[in-house]
Amino acid sequence: MLCPDVINFKSSLKHESKVNGGKLTDPNYETLMKTFLQSEGNIFGVKIVLPSSGPVNTTENIVKVLTEDTDYYVVENNFDMSVIFDKTFHHNFVLSGDLSLSTISSSPTISSSSTISLASSLLTMSLPGEDSLTHSLRQVLTKNGKTKDNTCHYQQHMKLLNLKTSQVKKVENLLKLAPLHSPVGLAWTHPDPSICPSSLARYLADKAMQVQVRSIVVDLHTQYNMQVPIIEKDQFCDWDSEHISDLEEWLGGVLLQLPPDSIPAPPPCTTAEQVTTIQATGLFSTITISRLMTAMAMYLTSTPSTPWVSVSVLGPEQRTLLSGRKCLQTSDSVSTVILTREGEWVARQSRSTDYTNCKPSKYA
Repeated sequence: MLCPDVINFKSSLKHESKVNGGKLTDPNYETLMKTFLQSEGNIFGVKIVLPSSGPVNTTENIVKVLTEDTDYYVVENNFDMSVIFDKTFHHNFVLSGDLSLSTISSSPTISSSSTISLASSLLTMSLPGEDSLTHSLRQVLTKNGKTKDNTCHYQQHMKLLNLKTSQVKKVENLLKLAPLHSPVGLAWTHPDPSICPSSLARYLADKAMQVQVRSIVVDLHTQYNMQVPIIEKDQFCDWDSEHISDLEEWLGGVLLQLPPDSIPAPPPCTTAEQVTTIQATGLFSTITISRLMTAMAMYLTSTPSTPWVSVSVLGPEQRTLLSGRKCLQTSDSVSTVILTREGEWVARQSRSTDYTNCKPSKYA
């Protein structure tokens, strides 16, 4: 018999997931997919699975989308956070193109250092302690909160921020005196392919920052004669969320290259002559991932032996989200999208959310 403490165990950490789906021909498909990807925040990894029952087309175009003009930049030390509020930076890189910016830390659980994130124009800053800077930020950024470790958190949609106020100028001057000592990664893509992402590196260098160029790292692997799931949607029912969860677990085993007998495919199944996996790591812009999704749909159309393709994108190890004055800490964020030959798509988004810094509901 379990004791009452076990039966009534309550944890502030909750694992949450949701499943959406539709047809690739839906007029709002691209808009839905863009919104879906943007909700991940910064994207640090991409994992692709391509099963095939016969001859396959080259994956060169898929790898090209991931690696051509996708270099990102790292400022190892003394990143000048004031550039976030600089009018030139705002106009050229926030309002124009797609900017991903994030603190890169080997110890994300350490709360004594400042962090910054900018994804899909949403700025998130976390600063330890209370001082004139945190007070000034509170006057400028629309959302703010404080966690039990005395860290102040701020959030702002940068496209809605008026940079002409005296308060913003004061924040900019204070930030110049408080450079970040953790490495900061930046990736920027303009909708016009003729505009080179290196414009961002040059701007940072002109601001006396030491900039390093990093390339997306891609790894390809092929396994042969594997059992793979048949992914079909019942026309009279919605996607089964539990089945999609099982599919995602199986995809994870394939990506880890586990022995086939240790990762049985969810039924119904068929035999694939080969299963190709592509894994890419780095820092990606949303535009790059959107182009990848287009390339995946084209690959599916041009390769009759491929019944479906899957793309998983990995968000940050940890992320702070402000809801009112509540600070939510999210982790293990993954979004998996499956495209089928029948023209269907299904997406599952999952993450763990820590509600430690939220007051318990009186209705709980």
